[in-house]
Amino acid sequence: MSIKSLGFLADLSLLLVAILFIMGPVSSVFFSYRLGGELLSTKQYVGTFSILLAMVSTKAGTYAKVTREAALG
Repeated sequence: MSIKSLGFLADLSLLLVAILFIMGPVSSVFFSYRLGGELLSTKQYVGTFSILLAMVSTKAGTYAKVTREAALG
């Protein structure tokens, strides 16, 4: 299977794909709470927050880098 046969997936950036894969544990925590009524421990809240913070800071850092490079020409 070639990358061209994947359609829109071929146009996704590597950073976006990595963020989507990292969202797996975070979304499982959300759905287990909403659908199964599970409660999280303090360690699980800290871990979930750490994953979300890492995703936001990575995306913000990439955006800042692209903006800075565009401004410099």
